[in-house]
Amino acid sequence: MAERQGLRDVVVVIPGITGSVLTTDDGDVWGLSGRAIMRGIVTLGRSVDRLRLPEGFGHSLPEHEGEGEADDGIRATGLMSDLHVIPGLWSPIKGYSALTGFFRDRFEVTPPSETSPGNLIEFPYDWRLSNVVSARRLAAAVVPALEAWRIQNGDPEAKLVLVCHSMGGLVARWFLEVLGGWELTRWLITVGTPYQGASNSLDALVNGLSKGLGPIRKDLTDLARSFPSMYELLPTYPCLDIGGGEMQGLTQAGGLGLDVDMLESAALFHSRIDENVRKRPDRGYGIVAVKGIFQPTSQSARVGPDGIEPVQSYGGIDRGGDGTVPRPSAHPPEWGDEGGGMTVGASQRHATLQETEGVLAQLFLRLTGRLGTFMGGQQVAMELPNLVQAGHPLVVDVSADESTLGLNATVMHHDEAVPVVDPKLLVNLGEGRYRATFDDLAPGTYQVTVASAVPTTAVEPVSDLTIVWAPDGG
Repeated sequence: MAERQGLRDVVVVIPGITGSVLTTDDGDVWGLSGRAIMRGIVTLGRSVDRLRLPEGFGHSLPEHEGEGEADDGIRATGLMSDLHVIPGLWSPIKGYSALTGFFRDRFEVTPPSETSPGNLIEFPYDWRLSNVVSARRLAAAVVPALEAWRIQNGDPEAKLVLVCHSMGGLVARWFLEVLGGWELTRWLITVGTPYQGASNSLDALVNGLSKGLGPIRKDLTDLARSFPSMYELLPTYPCLDIGGGEMQGLTQAGGLGLDVDMLESAALFHSRIDENVRKRPDRGYGIVAVKGIFQPTSQSARVGPDGIEPVQSYGGIDRGGDGTVPRPSAHPPEWGDEGGGMTVGASQRHATLQETEGVLAQLFLRLTGRLGTFMGGQQVAMELPNLVQAGHPLVVDVSADESTLGLNATVMHHDEAVPVVDPKLLVNLGEGRYRATFDDLAPGTYQVTVASAVPTTAVEPVSDLTIVWAPDGG
């Protein structure tokens, strides 16, 4: 293993939605991960009433510290280290053990203890609540931790490095731009953060979460609609295609069933950040935006008789993304385009973007000040269902610019490195389309990886997660 690098600053890892363990005095209400999730989602219905927020709870934007703080007895106690998902709410996420392990392996960092400050902080938060509340709690945790670290090391110039996955980047943005955290921060690193929202949240809030496979029959719609955070993940750009080439914003649309107050609060959340950015053009800290590209991603929507229909393009142009967050949404809007700042792109899915080896290598280069070339190789796009019923085939579809690639698909349990079946050579369907079909997979949680089958051909591997269910919940 390479020698660990020194790091004067305090690294703070901030997860995305569903990425923190939620606990009450009676035990976890959200904390199952890995293989236990097979049982956890089936029994999720018993926790829904506990997780659901009362109407109007925790989505105001108070002006004074402590005002409007939400407390329903649930607290965040740790990061989800392994696979976690609420079907339909957001994408499955592989977890954060690889990301935090990267910092432990490559840098001289220590977690804080009761007797000593540290410079690797994992920040769990209640992902149901407004990111305003979470940002305040972030400030309360990291500002004194940074001061203690500075005193211990005699380095008054040490600063924060905020490493954020998905919605965690929105928490950081409020802390930085509204609460003044920019003065204490050296880097904001966002991985798959929907700065301008994602239409997946629109699909969940408008169309609902009642559809399911096998035992997943619990209607989770009211649960999702009670979370202010879900509204803050809605697209802030005009995302509704109303015909004739015209796109409309959500605040102008009617009849979608969205809570008007929560929608307005979410719009204010983003506008307050944007306003502060305009007032202070010099950020005072560096931003690295890590984003997925080339993966089929919903970017807009059409209104239909039964809700909205997600569309994998915007104005007729497919801009790609990571399968969840559209590519143009994954960098700060003040950049204008990707050339406005430091962008790291990977042909990777949202579920595994935060642990992709090439992405972590780029973060290492940024933090150590060493410049290098970006990951090479042919980039491919993969489509994979999040849920498959046992007894039905798992179909892996891939597309690429190159029509003569040799590609393999490997299926393994998400927490193991041994394939559960022999790797399959994808069938070339022509015109850059490829497919592999896996039959008779046992119930479980799997990671599917597509890579080159030919050692002499460089293909950037892409991975995603899927869950195979038995009708009886087994």
